[in-house]
Amino acid sequence: MNREQKQKLVARLLEEYDRAQAVMLVNPIGLTVEQATALREQLTEQQARMEVVKNTITRLAGQENDLGKFDELLSGPNALVFSYGDPVACAKALADYAKEHPKFSLKAGLLSGKLISDDEIKALARMPSRDELLAQFAGQMESIVAGLPRAMGAILRGMPNVIQAFISKQEAAA
Repeated sequence: MNREQKQKLVARLLEEYDRAQAVMLVNPIGLTVEQATALREQLTEQQARMEVVKNTITRLAGQENDLGKFDELLSGPNALVFSYGDPVACAKALADYAKEHPKFSLKAGLLSGKLISDDEIKALARMPSRDELLAQFAGQMESIVAGLPRAMGAILRGMPNVIQAFISKQEAAA
């Protein structure tokens, strides 16, 4: 790979990093072509993309952004997973895949510029996804809205008693 090709690849990695919500560093060792293809398809469904990149290229790109936080972990084969959608969904896909394929491992991640460990990625994978949280929120809002007419009805049903008590108090005072 000549210098110009390296510069283009670094520029593309920098562009990918800028677009991504999170970046995960994984060890794809031991994956067959079919397994890697299946993982890439799962990641595509989660709006993520995996790319095997030479460590020197990752280091060069890291000189200009947070990818440099991976420098100490860049030994052996590595792949970068760029998550453009919900980072939780991407973490879930990677963690599930790592459970099924013991040779495949999570190394670290970058979330909002912060380096997170493989254990933190697994913890992130156990969180509800954005869609699940939105569904829970919608359910809570629906229960509030559904309860409002009952609360208003109870107030209106009690109003005659309040008025009667007020009239009685006024008559007793007079």
